[in-house]
Formats: sequence, structure tokens, C-alpha cells
Amino acid sequence: MDVKLLVDEIESFASSKLNHKETLLMLFKCVEMSGRDELIEQTSFTAKYVRGLMRVLRDGSKNPEVKSLEHVKHDLTENMKKITLQLREIISDAPEAERTDFEKQYLGLNAESFSNLNSLLADLEWTKIYLNEMKRAKR
Repeated sequence: MDVKLLVDEIESFASSKLNHKETLLMLFKCVEMSGRDELIEQTSFTAKYVRGLMRVLRDGSKNPEVKSLEHVKHDLTENMKKITLQLREIISDAPEAERTDFEKQYLGLNAESFSNLNSLLADLEWTKIYLNEMKRAKR
């Protein structure tokens, strides 16, 4: 699988620039090297789910149908832990400098890292939507 081509296809599918194209490419390369393609599938699923929970929290106070935002907050917290673990698993075999940079840029405990992580999750959400579309097209 040509990961550069795949990332280009995802970007084209999203009809916009990816926020962290080089990082996404690095994640795909790490997965390819490990031979564990399912990690991208799992991580992109979790990213899409987390982004959905964030939208529910953002819009939930305006929507009278949303009864329990506490449950959503708890679910979001658990899935943020999960996505962090999944990303760390993907980069576990990357060179130490790449791992350190990734941790600092996306997993640090500060507002900038959280913002970077959120925009990387948006790229992973597009990845999941693209992968789902490719599965449908094969049927």
C-alpha cells in the first residue's frame, strides 16, 4: 500500500486540506511498518466517535433531546484515554525523536497540544469516513 497516495486520496475525498497531513502520513507509515493495519481502522473509528461526542457536548445544551450530558462527558473522557493509548501504540516503534515530537505536539497537557490533537482527530475522522466509503464501493 502506498501510504502517501492513500493520504492524498483522503485529502482529496475530504475536499479540503488536512490539518496535519505529515503527521497522518507518519502514522500510516508506522502502521505499515508494524504490519498492523487494523490500528488505523481502530484509531480512526475512535477519533470519529470522539469528534461526535465533542459535537454532542458543544450542541447538547441547545438541544432539549439531550438528557444526560454527564454520561456524554464520561464517555468522552474514556474515549480520549483510549485514543491517546491507540496513538501511542501506533508510534511505539517510531524513532525516539519522532515519538518525543509527537508526544509534545499532540499529547502534552496544555491547550496547544489539545488543539493539535483535536485537529489531528478531525483528519482521522476523515480517514474513517474515507475507509467506510471504500468498503461500500467494493460491495
